[in-house]
Amino acid sequence: MVNWDVVGNVNTCYGAEVLLSNGTVLQQVIGQHESGKSDANVEALYVYNTNCPFIPTKIETFFPNLLAIQFYQTNLKVLTSTDLRPFPMLKIFTVYSNPIELLDGDVFDNNGQLERIDFW
Repeated sequence: MVNWDVVGNVNTCYGAEVLLSNGTVLQQVIGQHESGKSDANVEALYVYNTNCPFIPTKIETFFPNLLAIQFYQTNLKVLTSTDLRPFPMLKIFTVYSNPIELLDGDVFDNNGQLERIDFW
């Protein structure tokens, strides 16, 4: 369990490697779950130190219950209006140490539950 401030202690997947198919579709996240937990139990996704210049599609098919997402040193460059649409219950979205080049003005329009947004 990790304390994510706004959402409290939640089951977190630490994605050290993100495998894509067709260039953009999430195929697999290689990392660690909390002990005894599976993808369906994951409420927070922490992707770090991997090359992922965009938010992959189909994350919600692996992690349908996400409340928090963080991308740390992933070379994330683009955030579009469709990237976070699959996560209407998202409460925390953080992006640290990434070279953002494009940020759509309406990227958070479908995330009415957001309580914390961090770019650093």
